[in-house]
Amino acid sequence: MLSCGVTMLFSFFMPKKKLDERLDMRMSEILELVSKKSTPSHVTSLVMDACVDTRDREDVEVPYLNIKIR
Repeated sequence: MLSCGVTMLFSFFMPKKKLDERLDMRMSEILELVSKKSTPSHVTSLVMDACVDTRDREDVEVPYLNIKIR
């Protein structure tokens, strides 16, 4: 699962149609689409949290992601 703040951008339970639509989009576009808010022009990066697990369904800790958008 991938989220930015309280906005969930991708998840394992997301319908395939939504997933396919979002895979061709920029992260900033997905965030604006889902949150229904525009990204202010002074924002140059987005901090994202990823929740990942192994094939055995064990949680794996990963660092946050800092994605540069401008």
